[in-house]
Amino acid sequence: MDFSKIVGLFDREFFVGYLNPVLIFGFQLFIIGQVFQTDLLFGLVDGLDQLVTVAAVALIAVSLSVTLMIAGPLSLLFVQGYVLEGVTDGMALIARHRDHYRLRLKPAVEFQERIDKARATGKKEPAPADPAGHQARMREAVENYPDNPGNFLPFMLGNVLRAGEVHPRVVYGLDAVGSWERLQPLLPEAMSAIVAGSRSQLMFFVNLFLLSLVSFVALVWLCLRAGDLESGFVAIALALFGLWAILRLTRLAGRSHMRSVAACYDLYRSKLADQLGLAMPLNASEERQMWIDVTRVFQYRSAKAWERLDAYRKSPEPEEPDNQDKPKS
Repeated sequence: MDFSKIVGLFDREFFVGYLNPVLIFGFQLFIIGQVFQTDLLFGLVDGLDQLVTVAAVALIAVSLSVTLMIAGPLSLLFVQGYVLEGVTDGMALIARHRDHYRLRLKPAVEFQERIDKARATGKKEPAPADPAGHQARMREAVENYPDNPGNFLPFMLGNVLRAGEVHPRVVYGLDAVGSWERLQPLLPEAMSAIVAGSRSQLMFFVNLFLLSLVSFVALVWLCLRAGDLESGFVAIALALFGLWAILRLTRLAGRSHMRSVAACYDLYRSKLADQLGLAMPLNASEERQMWIDVTRVFQYRSAKAWERLDAYRKSPEPEEPDNQDKPKS
């Protein structure tokens, strides 16, 4: 067995995104247990002076962190709202996002389209009545929601991450589904470190939020068992405020991560084209058509789209001349 592969699992993302939330979770349970004079850690803290108990605590923390790491993709889908789409339909969460977008943000998006059209045709650009407000609403529309309200998710974090996912498709015609796995290995070390760092922060807040939900359930259960409604109300209110704050920070971390992913497409999509044997077109419309066909190849295994890419194939490099001295006759 190659134990070096096991050591490789414990990278920065593991410590930041998974182990730290577990340690904070343990601290939360300890504080709640101290307040209600009950043991939520099964006696582990009382025996910390013993070496065996210390080793057991460390093993439990690492094991729970590894479990979170394995379940990381599912956890991320859960907090985005994919897993609970059927449950949240009756709560009108998606409708609330659509109404907010339609009433507050869509007019700004449509007005910006008029500005872009005027610029493209050389006409006089219409000026928004409130330039600062227009820019703020445009930024909110781009960073918080995907381009199509039909793709909205029930939870805000899901819409934030989807807003970043559609960036390469909206701008270049290249869908992130299928292309990100092919682009990621081509990134230089510095860019990969930026993406890994932003993902670590995102997973830290995602796991902290989910574990804090478990702590919140334990807190509510102890409050109900204690029967002290006044103190219990204050504790639950503070816990809800903490969950809200963590959720807000999770959204900020999601925006930061998707900005780094979008930057990868902005700066390094030419490397993906080069690896596919394609030359980058010199104008935007041709490049967009090229990436649309590349997306069809990635997603639908379209042989026809691959054939259409012949128009963008790189010319074969000329063979180097043979400089070896010919034998004299």
